[in-house]
Amino acid sequence: MATQIQPGQPGDLPDHPRPPNSNAYPWTEWADGHTWLLTRGTDYTDTTHKVTEAAKKHAQRHGYHLRYATTPDSIRLRFIPKEPATP
Repeated sequence: MATQIQPGQPGDLPDHPRPPNSNAYPWTEWADGHTWLLTRGTDYTDTTHKVTEAAKKHAQRHGYHLRYATTPDSIRLRFIPKEPATP
């Protein structure tokens, strides 16, 4: 027999799930040129791989180089502005 899960209880699904490529993270804040340590469960909930891929896409779309290092439960990342092309 099916079991109804009450709102807010473990296993409940959110009303409006974020699409996988949404702006779920504060990329603008993190793209300030500093190195940031992100911890899974605190700063992100997706897999480390998914967040790293999203960071790469943000860097590409907004003109940054991305430097990063990962463990299964954390990411160190730094967005570095690309130098403008010289004539």
